[in-house]
Amino acid sequence: MIAVGSLRSEAALIHHALRGATVLNCDVPFLTLLAWIEGELRADRPAARSRDAAVRVVAGVRARAAEFHALSELTHREREVLGGLIHGHPAFMIAMEGSRSLPTVRSQIRTLMGRLGVSSQLGAVALAHRSGRHAGLGERLDALQDL
Repeated sequence: MIAVGSLRSEAALIHHALRGATVLNCDVPFLTLLAWIEGELRADRPAARSRDAAVRVVAGVRARAAEFHALSELTHREREVLGGLIHGHPAFMIAMEGSRSLPTVRSQIRTLMGRLGVSSQLGAVALAHRSGRHAGLGERLDALQDL
């Protein structure tokens, strides 16, 4: 069984994972999701997962949900800065594009890294990619605040 859902429905995903389902995040880019589903359908696995495997899946769902929540808690300016980092822009370019000083942008980078619980800019970008929130980050994360 394959369960596809959003991290906003964490409880439902955990419910299915504990019953042996493979749990996939629907917030990732569509082609990535299709590749994951295809891979799961082709996999030669026993029908039922062990309890330990289900617990690991649940831990993963909870970790991704925590990351999703951390991203949704970033301020508008922090989301703009993270969007610039995702696009590979250095801090000085993000500062110029946002009409901010370089020290302000560097401070926002440090703050968003702390709020995301990562120790590097690359870690912040990886977290955004892992959560499926990297494309159009500014607009998509702004919409999260309405949830």
